[in-house]
Amino acid sequence: MSDDRRREHLALERRLRSILRTIVNQGEVLTESHELELEADIIGRVVDSIGAEGMSWQSHELIEQLQACCLQSGDSQWECYFDDLLSWPLEDGVSDYSMQRAASRVAQLGGPRALEASVANAFLRYRWPSNDSLVPSVPFRFLHRRIEVESIFGRIESVDQIGDRVLREVEWVTGSVVVSGAFDGIQHLPEQVVQERWIRLRSRIRGFIEALQQPPEVVWEIAAIPRPEAGQLFPDPQQLDRQQRFIRRCFEELQPVPLRITVPLPIPPSTRQLLSRCLRTKVSARISWDQKPDLPIVAGRLQRLPSQGILAICQRMMAFDRIVSDGLAPCWQGDWTRARQQFRPLWIASEKTIPPLCVDYLHRNSEELHPFPVIAIETFSVEKCKKDAEKLLQKISRRRGGGWDRFEELLRGAAISPRLLAPATDRA
Repeated sequence: MSDDRRREHLALERRLRSILRTIVNQGEVLTESHELELEADIIGRVVDSIGAEGMSWQSHELIEQLQACCLQSGDSQWECYFDDLLSWPLEDGVSDYSMQRAASRVAQLGGPRALEASVANAFLRYRWPSNDSLVPSVPFRFLHRRIEVESIFGRIESVDQIGDRVLREVEWVTGSVVVSGAFDGIQHLPEQVVQERWIRLRSRIRGFIEALQQPPEVVWEIAAIPRPEAGQLFPDPQQLDRQQRFIRRCFEELQPVPLRITVPLPIPPSTRQLLSRCLRTKVSARISWDQKPDLPIVAGRLQRLPSQGILAICQRMMAFDRIVSDGLAPCWQGDWTRARQQFRPLWIASEKTIPPLCVDYLHRNSEELHPFPVIAIETFSVEKCKKDAEKLLQKISRRRGGGWDRFEELLRGAAISPRLLAPATDRA
């Protein structure tokens, strides 16, 4: 065997050993001689079966191979460990205990994708209340995420660090990840360097996203007007021109990335001209008010809310709490903890989807509910403003201008914060 081939086999053996010990011994080193022999036998069988190409396999695929070889070995005790991981009791609904077990396994194996195919998709997805309409359907990922990063136009190391941060985030999200702050300070570097760094970062993220199944959308946020320098009331005209040229180039690329442009209100005439040009490109511009950023985490958006759906939300909250408390230290831990401490909404529901029965359920004392905020209700007027703003942008793009005053009104209406339902600690 060549040295390269041997190194590949050793890397696969280390990965298999880590997964196997996580399943049978909570990640601790095995000490009994018969356990070490059994471990070596099972890992040897898997390596012989799949070869070094197994390094590219996902964790749940390797878990299935380990389970098959464990069954061949005839050790009944280790078979029980795999049964406990992969086989779930058939009971009505998802129990809190089952949810906590699954969340603990996610923490032990390092992320949500390692278990979703073998456990969540095989059990939890089908045992979840069929009418809760929660998004995402997978229980250990969020719907939307907004992160703030340093500028790629500052330190040269920032490009790699931001790339690593975004790649860690997308694993926990199904809908979209909005990246804010990456384009601050464009004026501090020559345009050629600006373009080189952006291409480098964009290419790295795109390659990773394309390798995922059903990946979230990565949206890059940029201000239409740069911040004025210290001691100035308005941005330098040259800086403004450079930033707008960068925005136009982003939309004119062969493979444009989703870009979100934040604007002040009222929108200056020069910015209206820029937006009009961007609206006529392959990927329509997303425009938002710079005074109303997104929530750092939106775990789900509810379309209907029966009482079973509320219980499902409570279980998801417990699952995310368990992932944090079990020591995984996920990238979203800080924002999650702050949201819980500051009573920020984590689930959003439309005003018209909350029947009176559910409001009564939320506001009465119940041992099944826990002292944390669960849902914020978005008023019907906000929902209508968002839809009307999208329609108006399409009209503006077709008629090349006009309608901006009305669009500003809709942006203000869409920025009204959702009303948080009273947490359990405030209930009488």
